[in-house]
Amino acid sequence: MPDKLKYKILYLITSWEIGGAETALLKFIKRLIETGFSSENIMVIALSPNGSLREKFRELNIQTFSLGLMSPYELYKALKLKTYINDFKPDILHTHLLKADLVGAVIGRICQVKKIVSTKHNGNQLLNRAKKILEKGIESFIDLHISVSDAVKTDMVKRGIPEQKIKTIPISTINPLNKNLIAPILSENKTFTIGVLSRLHPVKSFEDIVLMTQYLLQRKYSVSVIIGGEFNNEYGRRISRMIDAFGLLDVITMLGTIDDLTSFFSRIDVLVSASISEGFPQSLIEAMVYSLPVVATAVGGVPELVIDGQTGFLVPPRCPELLADKVEFLIKNPEIRTRMGIAGEMRVRDHFTLDAMIEKTLILYDRLMG
Repeated sequence: MPDKLKYKILYLITSWEIGGAETALLKFIKRLIETGFSSENIMVIALSPNGSLREKFRELNIQTFSLGLMSPYELYKALKLKTYINDFKPDILHTHLLKADLVGAVIGRICQVKKIVSTKHNGNQLLNRAKKILEKGIESFIDLHISVSDAVKTDMVKRGIPEQKIKTIPISTINPLNKNLIAPILSENKTFTIGVLSRLHPVKSFEDIVLMTQYLLQRKYSVSVIIGGEFNNEYGRRISRMIDAFGLLDVITMLGTIDDLTSFFSRIDVLVSASISEGFPQSLIEAMVYSLPVVATAVGGVPELVIDGQTGFLVPPRCPELLADKVEFLIKNPEIRTRMGIAGEMRVRDHFTLDAMIEKTLILYDRLMG
């Protein structure tokens, strides 16, 4: 890595709540500071008021601020960003997610920030028409787009973003462990434990997790499912009611937010993802670092991470019976499960570490600033 952070960088995010983009930025900045970069050159601002992650950013001794935006009717609050930019004088304004892109690109240009960078964490297939128009309207204000996967880049090019302005840097929140935790071999009387690690949101299709579990139980397998992720929202409550209706309260457990990854991954035999849309899911990378096989839907950047049949299995989205088929195979073949887990850990070690992402990003900053 470069010896020091040469530039002052302002990161703009949509929320202080726990999400993939926000957590990735937190770990990115934390690792930067651990390797000797000055916290004085970093500022983080969120559009929304305080959330559970803000204190973790503050612990890094960086400046953090909130614009207090709660709805589109409060856009006037975004003008506070001008004050923060004029005081901090960043060389680079780096935005994450569409709402931050919209506010950051416009205010950043008004304030004549030298360079504006946007990281795209997903394609736009889930955006409504109005948001797509707004995104297209600010494109010329952004100097460089970072896509978290080639799939996201392809989607960006299709909707008119010049390919030469896009650089793919796979996102990662974790480095290889000093001591690898190998998934345990299934003993004769052991309950096979399936893990799911994700915020509860409709795009994650937790209905298919419930249906997959039902299929496995109908096939007479002794399984349990533990779900790590914030579930105190309407969708989470809906999934809780579905679990109850299916009589699975003793089988599927919602743990809430997971702070201790080692404890979580040491309890499971496989990680499953049923998402209908993804950018580059960190839960899969984290599971692979812990030498666990994964069963996931082949959406977004997932096929760039998971090699079907080698580090886990890929299935089409909205196919819970196929998810059950692949989990069943791993239940019946513990040696293959262990071999896949080891292959997955090696793949992350070689291609998708946090340090590699940081190094590529800093090189990109250098090139952008000329």
